[in-house]
Amino acid sequence: MSEKQPVRLADATDRRGVIPREAIRSLVGAVTASAAAASAHHVDRLIPFATSAVRDATNRDAVLDEIEAATGIRVGFMRATIRSS
Repeated sequence: MSEKQPVRLADATDRRGVIPREAIRSLVGAVTASAAAASAHHVDRLIPFATSAVRDATNRDAVLDEIEAATGIRVGFMRATIRSS
């Protein structure tokens, strides 16, 4: 099962790389909705990942902490890969 809730974080992030409060609230809502859908389908394990917008945000840790505090779910992200020349 794949449940996606577009939040458009890249568009909301300011030029300093900060995800604003309104976008964080939208993200919390998306995680909550996805968790509810998973529960309704009797999913045993939820593995949520955020996009690079969260990974690269200057307030990434605060965003992830707020999601976890509001939902009980720790959202992860893929590490950027380093390409060799």
